[in-house]
Amino acid sequence: MNVSFNEVICGSVSWLSLAREKQVSSCWLWDTLPLHNHISFEVFEHRGATGVWLSPELEILEIERLAKLTNLPLGITAYGYIRTMTCEHCVLQAMGNCKQTCKTCPRRENPYALKDEFGRPSLVTTNALGRSNLWWNQPLDITPHIAELARIGVKRFLVDTRLLNEEESMQAINHVKEALEAVKQKVQLPSSFRNTTTGHLFERIG
Repeated sequence: MNVSFNEVICGSVSWLSLAREKQVSSCWLWDTLPLHNHISFEVFEHRGATGVWLSPELEILEIERLAKLTNLPLGITAYGYIRTMTCEHCVLQAMGNCKQTCKTCPRRENPYALKDEFGRPSLVTTNALGRSNLWWNQPLDITPHIAELARIGVKRFLVDTRLLNEEESMQAINHVKEALEAVKQKVQLPSSFRNTTTGHLFERIG
């Protein structure tokens, strides 16, 4: 069966190459690719990228500078959990008695957290291939800053529902829609949800 797409999101260089090989018209780069300077933007634009979902590691002043130096349209996650690390092995193996049956492992059905040496928790998920992801314990919510981000050149805003249930997903989507409508009407944007974080938007790494 032949399947064609008008727009795809590419999470690696090989995905982008395959998309261009398949003549996909719009290839956006996912935030897993560490594009943190204008040279990397130029390289990927030359390789066929048509847009970039910005890394959550970027601070707002860095985003503004990049927006001035690239022709690629930019998008950013407005709400959702931030992935902080990908492990090429299953973290859940530390619980012992691993049966090597990742697809049907009952442990994957339950929520887990991993604490670092300072006692800070990270949420843990493991996929059917045994690859684990670590996530910030609090969801990102930068919807109150959508107007400023739009002003400096961000064109798209995304809700990442991967760790949200159906009710939480709908609340987050409506939250971002309300903020976008507020930008359109030039009125005050909604406040962030409780127990959320702005990530690195105003706090540069290092």
